[in-house]
Amino acid sequence: MSSTVSKRECVKVIVRCRPLSDKETAAGYTPVVEVDRRSRKVTLQSEKEQTGEKEYIFDAVHGKDSTQEEIFEESVRPLVEAVLQGFNGTIFAYGQTGTGKTHTMQGSKSAPGIIPRAMEMIFQHIEASADESYLVNASYLEIYQEELRDLLRSPKKDKDEVVKKIELKEDVNGIVYAKHLSQYQLKSFHHMEKMMERGQSNRSVGATDMNEYSSRSHAIFVINIECGHIGPDGKEHVRVGKLNLVDLAGSEKQSKANSSGERFKEATQINLSLSTLGKVITSLVEKAPHIPYRDSKLTRLLQDSLGGNSKTIMVANVGPASYNIEETLSTLRYANRAKNIKNTPHINEDPKDAKLREYLDELAALKVKLSTTKSPSERPTRDKRKKEANDDLDNEEGSDSERYAQEHAALAQEKQKILANTNLGDKEKERLLSESAVKEEDLRKREAERQELRAKVDAIEQRMLRGNTTNVHERMTAQRENLQRKQKELDQQRETEKAILDALELEQREAVGTQDTVTTLKTDIDTAVLKIAKLQNQLDQIQGEIDAEEGVTQQFHEKLGDQLEHLRQREALMWTMVNHFISPATSEPMLQRAVYNEKSAQWVLPNETADIIRPPLFVDLSADRSVELRAKYQALLCENILDLVLDESIEDELAEPLIDMDTEDGTCALLLAEALEAACSEEDIVIDADVYTIERPHANTDTVGGIGKENVGRRSTLGSSKAFRSSPDHRPEDRYPSSRGLLK
Repeated sequence: MSSTVSKRECVKVIVRCRPLSDKETAAGYTPVVEVDRRSRKVTLQSEKEQTGEKEYIFDAVHGKDSTQEEIFEESVRPLVEAVLQGFNGTIFAYGQTGTGKTHTMQGSKSAPGIIPRAMEMIFQHIEASADESYLVNASYLEIYQEELRDLLRSPKKDKDEVVKKIELKEDVNGIVYAKHLSQYQLKSFHHMEKMMERGQSNRSVGATDMNEYSSRSHAIFVINIECGHIGPDGKEHVRVGKLNLVDLAGSEKQSKANSSGERFKEATQINLSLSTLGKVITSLVEKAPHIPYRDSKLTRLLQDSLGGNSKTIMVANVGPASYNIEETLSTLRYANRAKNIKNTPHINEDPKDAKLREYLDELAALKVKLSTTKSPSERPTRDKRKKEANDDLDNEEGSDSERYAQEHAALAQEKQKILANTNLGDKEKERLLSESAVKEEDLRKREAERQELRAKVDAIEQRMLRGNTTNVHERMTAQRENLQRKQKELDQQRETEKAILDALELEQREAVGTQDTVTTLKTDIDTAVLKIAKLQNQLDQIQGEIDAEEGVTQQFHEKLGDQLEHLRQREALMWTMVNHFISPATSEPMLQRAVYNEKSAQWVLPNETADIIRPPLFVDLSADRSVELRAKYQALLCENILDLVLDESIEDELAEPLIDMDTEDGTCALLLAEALEAACSEEDIVIDADVYTIERPHANTDTVGGIGKENVGRRSTLGSSKAFRSSPDHRPEDRYPSSRGLLK
C-alpha cells in the first residue's frame, strides 16, 4: 500500500456549552461557564478557593447560541474533505451525561447533527464527481458493558440464523477491526438515513435523574469511502478514506444519577472505559513508553485515531450549571490534555484489501470478455481491447444491440437468398443453409454471452457510485452561481465585520488605556494598602512597646514613689536624730562643708584637723579600772573628730576674761576645794577627766536611767560654760551623775 505522508498534527479540540435546562433554571442554578468565541477561550468561574477561575483556550468554542450548521461548517467540513481525499478521520463527543453529545453527533430532523451532515456532504461530493468512481460502506456498532453489538443487524434475522460474536482483531498492517461486523453499501443519502434509524432503534438507552434519554453504550458509526481515479501516470488508482463518528456515553456520578440495578452496572462500565480513555490521553501527552490501548475495547477501536494515522476532532460537551462544576472542570482538563496528542495522518492509496480495487479489476476483465463477443471481423486488436476495457460501455449498449439486429437481419436475408436461388443444387443449398444456421447460432450465443457479461458489469457498476454526467454541467453552473452569490454575501459580511472590528479595535485601544490607568491605580492602591498595613503593624508593635514601657514606667514610678516616701521618712528620722543630738549651731557648718562624691554616691565631710596628740591616760589606776577605761577609750576612737570654725558669738564669749580663781569672794576657790575634798574622801571614785570627750546637748530634759541630761557630764558647748559661770550659786555636784548611793 502506497501512502502520501503528511506532517504530524495535533488533535483538534472543540468545546460546546449548552444552555441551562428548564430543570436547572427552576432549581436556581447559575451559569459558571463563559464562552468567548472570538478568542476561542472558555472561562470557568467558581466561588471555591481551591477551584477559582480557570481559563482554557481551544481550537474552537461554541456557546449556547451556536447552531449545528456553524459547528459543522467551521470545524467538521475540513475533516470530511480530508476523508474524501483518502485520509482517516475521527470525530468523537466527550463529556458528562446530559451535556448534549448525542444531539451534537446525531441531532434531529429540524437540526441535523454532525453524522447526517457529513453523509450528505459525502454524497453531494460523489454526485459532482463524474470522472471518479466511489464505493461507500457503512457499519454501526455499540459497546455495551464491554460487549460489541451490531446495530445494523436485523433482530428478526438473528432469530433465524446463528449470530457470530463480534471480536476485535488486528491485520498484518496493525490496524484494529471488528470481525463479523456487518457492512452495508450505501447507495444514497436517503439509504444512509434509513440505516441510521435502524441503528438508533437498536441502541441501548435508559432514563436517569440526569438525563431522560441517557445513552447506556458507546456508539461508533464507521464509513469507508473508496475512490477510483486516473492518476497522473494514466493508470487507475484507488484511495481509501475512513470516517469514525463516535458518540460516547456520558460519565455520571451515582450521587447525582441515582442509578441502581442494571443502570448502576452500566454506569460502572461506562465510567471504567472513559477512565481508560483518559489514561490513554494522559499517556500520549506525557509520551509514556506504554499506552494502555488494550485496557478497554473503546480505546482499542480508537487506537489508530489517538496517536496514529488519523485526523481527529474531539468535541467536548459541557454544562453551564454550577451544580456540575466539578464534572465540567474534569472535562475541560481532559480536553486541554487531548489537544497535545500528535497524530501522523497520511493518504491511504492503493491498499491491497480495497474492495473497489477488486470491483475495478473484475470490471476490466468483464469488459475484455465483452469485447470478444463481437464478430471476428469487428474484434479489436489486443492493445485496442485493453484500451476499450477502460472505457465506459454505456455508449456501446445501443450500438451492440443494433449490430446484433443487423447481423440477425443479414443472416435471415442471406437464408432467403439461398432458398430463392434456383441455380443451386440441393446439396449446395443444404450446405449453405447449414452454414447460415451455424452463424445464426453463433450470433445467438454471442448475444447471450454479451447479455450475461453486460448484466455482470451493470451489477458491479451499480455497487459503485458515480456522478451523473448529464447533469454535471447544470449542477456546476448552479453551483457557480450559488458560489458567486455567497461570495458577494461573504464580501459584504467581511466589510461589515471589518467595520465592527475597527470599531472594536478602537474601543479596545481606549479600553487598554483605561485598563492601564485602572491597573496603575490598582497597583498604587495595593501598594498603599500594603504600606498602610505595614505601618499599622509597626504602629501596633510600637503601641504595644509603649504600653509595655508605660507599664514598666508606672511600676518604676510607683517603686520610686515608695522609695521616695521611704527616704522622706528616713530623712525625717535622720533629721530628728540629728536635731536630737547635734545643735543647729554645729550642724549648719557641717552641712556647708559637706561635699557629694558622684563616684561613690556618698556625702563626704572634709576634715582639715591635724592629728591630735592625746595625753597619756589612766595613769596610776588599778588594773580593773584601767582595762574598763581603755575599752571605753577604744570605742570613742571610732567617732569622727571634726574641726569646726567657731561662731563669732562664741569667739566673743571666749574673748571675755576668765574668772580669777583668786578673787575676793573666793567662790571658785571654794568650789575647787569642795571638789578636791569630795574626790579625796573616797578612794574608789575615779573621775574621768578626758577633756576630749564631748557631750552633745539634747533638746529636752528627759531623764535617762533616772539621771537628768543636764547633769550628765560637762557640756561641750561654750554656751553651757557661760551658763555655769553666770550662776555662782551653782554647785559642782549638780553636774555629775548620782553615785547610786555610794556618794553623799
